[in-house]
Amino acid sequence: MVPLLVVHPILASCFVAGAVGVGHFNPAKNAMIFDPSRDLEPPVTAAQRREYQNRLDSLKRPLAEGNPWSGITWQQLQAEAAPALDDSGDPVLQMKQGDETVDLGLSRNNILHTSAPPELTERIVLLRLHEELKAGGAPKASDHDVSNDWALLQQVLQASHRRTEGNDARLTAMRSASP
Repeated sequence: MVPLLVVHPILASCFVAGAVGVGHFNPAKNAMIFDPSRDLEPPVTAAQRREYQNRLDSLKRPLAEGNPWSGITWQQLQAEAAPALDDSGDPVLQMKQGDETVDLGLSRNNILHTSAPPELTERIVLLRLHEELKAGGAPKASDHDVSNDWALLQQVLQASHRRTEGNDARLTAMRSASP
């Protein structure tokens, strides 16, 4: 490489300018978030990221209590599941849970309408939000994306709460009906 730089002064000067130059090439700087259904949007700011992260951290501990899926990572889920499409063409992961197979919805359209346990659905949305809010590297999400996922988490929590209330009501009815 050195003989090439000695023989070609233009190439050598480009290497020197690149090494000494102040503004190193950084494609992530000032990068916008692309979504085909919307215009380009700015990424989440550091202040927004901290606010969402604080809200997420305050929820993590209460949601982890009693959730058998709380320690599982995305890689572990994928390793034990098979990707598939549901009837609408949306992606699902088919997972074994005991003797039966459950479908875990992976899109906004089907995550609330599959046979997966609500605790697992909560975990998936939490993992997604955690990945979106990671600092460093290229920007991953806009404020619109994170706020949509936050609203989805609220819907998942409400669905889980309704299911728990329904189970509690059935147990209470069974207890009162038994002799």
